[in-house]
Amino acid sequence: PNVLKLLQKIISLNVNEFNEIGKYIKAQRGPEDVTAMPHQDTQQVQIEQPPPPPPINTQPKQQELRAKNISASSSVKLISYPDGAKIHVLKEIRKLKPGMNILESKKLVENLPQILVKNVPSDELNEWKTALEGAGAVVELV
Repeated sequence: PNVLKLLQKIISLNVNEFNEIGKYIKAQRGPEDVTAMPHQDTQQVQIEQPPPPPPINTQPKQQELRAKNISASSSVKLISYPDGAKIHVLKEIRKLKPGMNILESKKLVENLPQILVKNVPSDELNEWKTALEGAGAVVELV
């Protein structure tokens, strides 16, 4: 529980505050310690995951997309998320965009509304929308 609270506080920091933490750690432990943290037997922390979204029937969603005249490829726009869902939304974004680091995803969710991904094929739009809405986010297909 204490680690989860600490993680939530770290996630809520802005980029400048996050950089200050790195500078402080380097000053205290030296740059060698910061870049090569040893992997020893440490206690694993379990972070509660939101329950998985219920299985969906894709046919009505595809019909809904056609009804909204969304083209073969579209963009996913993150509009908002409720208090307390930031960590879950960040996790989903990083799952959907594996090459993105924590700072990049943090910048995206702190400056809303924000286009998360452009020119997504229509078959992937539902995956994005379902995953983000399952984490509590409000998204729009544009």
